Amino acid sequence: MQQPCVMCMYERCALFGILNSELVGAFAQKSPTSSLAILLWIYNAWQVVQIAWKQTMIQLHPSPFSTCDFFITFPCW
Repeated sequence: MQQPCVMCMYERCALFGILNSELVGAFAQKSPTSSLAILLWIYNAWQVVQIAWKQTMIQLHPSPFSTCDFFITFPCW
């Protein structure tokens, strides 16, 4: 079984950020925290789109200078 690459892991971490901001927004619907949850959701969703776009471009237009690494350089938790 092949392990996921670094970009896959970063994308998953950003998706967990979306999940966490949704949970904050769900539990704090009437408080000022809900606007913070919306901003966090937008930021994490934009990060997922950027990472997915970069990964798609690497797969569609392979280059020997632009590849997915298989070792995470810093933890994303």
